[in-house]
Amino acid sequence: MIAVCFQCGSPKSGPMTKCEFCQKKPVHHRDRVVSMALSNECLSEKNLKIGSQYIKEKKRIPKFHKKVALKAAQLMESYIEVDDGRNSDSIDLSSAFFQFEFDAGEKGRPKFVTVHCIGKPANLSNDEFSQFHKKKTYHTLQWEVGNEITPEQVSANQDDEGDVYIWYRWISNSWHGKFVPGAEFEQIKSLEL
Repeated sequence: MIAVCFQCGSPKSGPMTKCEFCQKKPVHHRDRVVSMALSNECLSEKNLKIGSQYIKEKKRIPKFHKKVALKAAQLMESYIEVDDGRNSDSIDLSSAFFQFEFDAGEKGRPKFVTVHCIGKPANLSNDEFSQFHKKKTYHTLQWEVGNEITPEQVSANQDDEGDVYIWYRWISNSWHGKFVPGAEFEQIKSLEL
């Protein structure tokens, strides 16, 4: 096995080739880095099989070890659109394969996470909002990782789709946010809105 499709988990002849099974080809930068991580450039045969099975069963991309994510990002920086199927130094990570969140973005480009919020409306400070009624609201925002939310908060609170859910409550004249699981968030949303 040379590579695994990031979409369906089927074997492929190279990381950047179109999957014969689902017809998906990595086009966006993140998909291309993930595809490189899911190749024999970064993983041993054993871990490629584990990754393939994981994608097929879970219907999502696995969380990669930091060494794999780093190597994939570095390979993509110097990648030339030639796929000769060569096998470079593969990393055998065994049980460490799913330990860390995959986090690769283009250099200098901020990474964002989708945050679902109940409570404090977007773009209003506590003082501004206290002048209005405190009706619950729901909105979805893109927060910059490392600025508006820490990478640790993202890793600890992401759901299977990579989204984060926050329940804001008005306590003692200010908003207080609490991370909640997606299922609990939907229950709160149905009760409070």
